[in-house]
Amino acid sequence: MSEANRQDNVTASTTPSPTRPFTAPTAGADYFATEPHYVFFAGRIVAALRHACRLAYVIGDPPPNPVVLSSALTTTAA
Repeated sequence: MSEANRQDNVTASTTPSPTRPFTAPTAGADYFATEPHYVFFAGRIVAALRHACRLAYVIGDPPPNPVVLSSALTTTAA
């Protein structure tokens, strides 16, 4: 096997798999506390309520921040 082929094999085996975007289980978890997430989440709730649902039951672990969610819902529904 040539040196170039050995280097290609090493590079391929050390490159993270594209199906695993985060190396640690909690990586990216801080996104769920951001305003963009709440705005997106509020958009989904408003769309469901306008389409067919009459009630949205919001739960989570940790639970959503009610002040931030309320603000996002108010802005999105307007």
